[in-house]
Amino acid sequence: MDLSSFYRLFFYLPQRLFSPLKVREIPEDRVDIWVHCSSLGEVMAAKPLVDCFLSKKLRILMTVFTPAGFNKASELWKEKVKVLRFPLDSYFHLRKIIEKTKPKIFVNLETELWPNLLTLIGKNKITAFLVNGRLSERNFKRSRLIRGTYKRLLEPFEKIYAQSEEDKERFIKLGAKKEQVVVTGNIKIDSIDADLKGFNREELGIRSEDFVILFASLREKEERQILPIIKELLSRFNNLKVFVAPRHLNRVDAIASELTRMGVGFVRWSEGRLGGEGGLIIDVLGKLRNFYYVTDLVVMGGTFAPYGGHNILEPVSASRAVIVGPFYSNIKSEVKELREQGAIFVVSNKDELVKKIDELVGKRDLLKQMGEKAREWLLSKQGISKQICEEILLHLEEGSGF
Repeated sequence: MDLSSFYRLFFYLPQRLFSPLKVREIPEDRVDIWVHCSSLGEVMAAKPLVDCFLSKKLRILMTVFTPAGFNKASELWKEKVKVLRFPLDSYFHLRKIIEKTKPKIFVNLETELWPNLLTLIGKNKITAFLVNGRLSERNFKRSRLIRGTYKRLLEPFEKIYAQSEEDKERFIKLGAKKEQVVVTGNIKIDSIDADLKGFNREELGIRSEDFVILFASLREKEERQILPIIKELLSRFNNLKVFVAPRHLNRVDAIASELTRMGVGFVRWSEGRLGGEGGLIIDVLGKLRNFYYVTDLVVMGGTFAPYGGHNILEPVSASRAVIVGPFYSNIKSEVKELREQGAIFVVSNKDELVKKIDELVGKRDLLKQMGEKAREWLLSKQGISKQICEEILLHLEEGSGF
């Protein structure tokens, strides 16, 4: 029994019963391209690609797994794109989607691969593309244990657009053909609005002489290292302001409690702007990028404990200098290229972090130069989505007389 048969046998009924998608929600109209995204991050990454398809008057269907991603996709494109909730890999519902909409092209964002979905894509001879493919070291090691199965999951893809050479090699080692995989870079670069204007210092109560450090997307296992550093820095530098943006808002109260215990004065963003306090806790969703524009230096969370790192493209687009710690496997290719440009700082541990911050406090000219270098790098990389869009359109033309 192959994987897809086993999967259908043991999961078919619960998937059909508990699928968030109802058959009546599936449109009867044909579509040209079906795009699948897992979550909000993939939806945002897909935006330039989907917009390119729409500019060619193509009919687009999108399935999204997470509620946040579904809501964002519905908000972004409204009636221009038919957005459906992904039906938990239900063979029944996926077959109905294909029967009713008859897509010519299937695009899978990143590397969440569903067996029933890909089985049906291959069975119905729908030309498929894996876009922004990435395999972390951890996922690669796990996938090697089921290499035969993973190879079958990759077979339906006409082309795999990998983020880096390392990702390409990992896909090949898991069974992809060499000619099947090409390196394009991270399409999330295209989803960054480089012209966005964030907050200004005055509206946040920041004086011209204040030096602002933002600890962005801080994770729970990093708090024990970072919060004492914040206390130490504030005690040594008079005109220093430190912003803390936890990755998850359920950590706000714990961080506030610990800072209070340490005797660190702070205010929560939801309660008002800075006064005499040295610290600010960003306790709202969706505003982090606006804060980058008032900072002098960004320390990226998820890199001082084994999480793999978080999005450095947003502070880079705001021309901000960034420090990352030793755990940056999720953003490895971006960090590598920025280091080659002399446009990012990498430290090995918390002691090196303190030393580096000591060196940089007050050196606005140096940080400005680094931030501008980083932004130039980002702008030079944009255009990946358009390239992929044009290649996919060639396949659509060949297969359908488009």
